[in-house]
Amino acid sequence: MKVIIFRDYKEENWHSMEVYADELVRHLRLLCISSISIQEYVSLPKVSALFLASHKHIRQFFRYVINPVGAMFQRGDVFHISDHANTQLLVVLDPARTIVTCHDLTAPYWMMEHVPLTLKKRIRHAVERWRLSFLKQAAGIIAVSHATKQHIIEALGIPGSRITVIPEGVDAHFARVTEKMKLRDAAVRLGLPHKYMLHVGTTYYSKNIEGLLRIFFILAKNDVELHLVKSGDVWTPEQENMIRKSGFSKRIHHVGFVATADLPILYSLARILIQPSYAEGFGFTVLEAMACGCPVVVSDIPAMREVVKDAGLYIAPSPSKNQIREIAALIASHAMRTTMTRLGYRRAAMYSWNKTAEKTYSLYTKIMKAQKS
Repeated sequence: MKVIIFRDYKEENWHSMEVYADELVRHLRLLCISSISIQEYVSLPKVSALFLASHKHIRQFFRYVINPVGAMFQRGDVFHISDHANTQLLVVLDPARTIVTCHDLTAPYWMMEHVPLTLKKRIRHAVERWRLSFLKQAAGIIAVSHATKQHIIEALGIPGSRITVIPEGVDAHFARVTEKMKLRDAAVRLGLPHKYMLHVGTTYYSKNIEGLLRIFFILAKNDVELHLVKSGDVWTPEQENMIRKSGFSKRIHHVGFVATADLPILYSLARILIQPSYAEGFGFTVLEAMACGCPVVVSDIPAMREVVKDAGLYIAPSPSKNQIREIAALIASHAMRTTMTRLGYRRAAMYSWNKTAEKTYSLYTKIMKAQKS
């Protein structure tokens, strides 16, 4: 069985999608099943590498023209589109042999209901809806959570029987770091404060970064030692303005995209990871944090409930005064954090890329059998 996995272009900077494709391919190969060969594909990757994400029109040209044209000439038994943002490839691929992994429908469906729509956003959402409409043609759909599966059913009207839930995993690399010298060196190199709450990820509207900042401002008033560390996307101009006016700018640190080798240290030193998102499809960073023994504070939304279960503290995206007090108590209490760390370890241990690969391989064989029958 020859499987071709269609990936995103690296230049598009979809970090979580890159992790998913990398780990899926690696663990499929680690299964050492002689009957399967894995090929990864994007069209003209060396030419694409000349144009960064800032070249938006060129990036769109690669996504909607160059990549589909190249995909036309690929020959395999099973095609796997690893990111639903490339579902338009079904225009040229055989739908009966194609699987698509859907990570979430935040864009456009959640955003259409919750974000003010300019003309530009309306056009972009229309393109995204057109692209996602091809999911209906796929032989199989992988949803990374039951929450995502339910959203696909409701938004696109696709029967649940055609959707297989296969959660993402967490690599063994994500484990608590306890070596004092290693922790101290990384803290100095990254400029980490002694006591901080952490956020890792993008600054998209659905991540509720403005809400994150408001939570920190309230906590910081009563805890003069507490800092906020943000890893990932840079602040938007609106968020920078909030920080500048807050009076707490010296206690807010943006460390950029931290190397994979340093992420476990970032999690291990944090008092808590906080993710007050409005919408999520899975919860990559939350899973990584729990694997590293970092207590997690998350929005009370379906995807977070599914991943975290009893191992975290749940809050509203705009938390109540009582919820703010609960966050402060967790930050202050070593005993509470120790209990939550233990629960987080247990929860994270239920997720592995090996399980993801095994379940995905089973879906490949199911698609192959359907073609032969």
